[in-house]
Amino acid sequence: MKKEKKKKSIKQNIIFIVLQIIFVFIFLFAAFQLYSIYQDYHKATEEYDTLSEQVVTVEEPEAEESEEESILDLPYDYEVPIYEVDLAAVKAQNPDTVGWIILPDSRINYPIVKSKDNTEYLTRTFEGQTANSGAIFMDMYCADDYSSQNTIIYGHNMKNGSMFRALNNMTDKEYFWRHHIFCINTGNGFENYEVISCYETVETDLSSWQISFESQAAYESWLQSIVKRCKYDCVDYDVNKNTITLSTCRGQSGGTGRFVVHLQKK
Repeated sequence: MKKEKKKKSIKQNIIFIVLQIIFVFIFLFAAFQLYSIYQDYHKATEEYDTLSEQVVTVEEPEAEESEEESILDLPYDYEVPIYEVDLAAVKAQNPDTVGWIILPDSRINYPIVKSKDNTEYLTRTFEGQTANSGAIFMDMYCADDYSSQNTIIYGHNMKNGSMFRALNNMTDKEYFWRHHIFCINTGNGFENYEVISCYETVETDLSSWQISFESQAAYESWLQSIVKRCKYDCVDYDVNKNTITLSTCRGQSGGTGRFVVHLQKK
């Protein structure tokens, strides 16, 4: 009987030790994964920050003394900084460059690239490094010169706040009205673009990413449909202007949720 108890005790101790070893390996693996993610984020963020510091200059608007306005119930107009970017230098580093996008007072300050497919820059940075953040890139079917009626630009929704994460903040009404003007350089200097609509959707809702239209009437019908989906009373669209659509993920990682922001030149 004592021998059986001793054998049982030894067996239990072995099982306990094995479980401890397994737990340690799981912990180390998880820690390594977290460290790898952190390094991935840090590497990509440092790359884009360095690039921006090298090629982008900014002139802040003069501050005006005025009473704080309540912007929760009305469109709020504001001055944005004046930006300049040495786009030729950027293109020299990466010939895939087709522009630069900035959302003042946010992390969005990136070159826009375009590849022959829509997968390359999902996991490849501007400088060609492999990273989960990828790059901000134009849809392969859009015209490089932004002459498409609707130019699609994609960016990841990164947990560290980088890339197109800030777009999701537009579900907050005050944030939206303080960030509804984007500065985009399409090759001829920065120009201001205003949000005409923004909303949550899913990847199967292909109408949000329609690039061309069979007629001006069809284009206007599409503009009317996207404006109706927005919960804010945005600036009016102009059927004679092309649209730029910014697209990012929303919700659970790997899910079908998306958030889109439609812009037109101010």
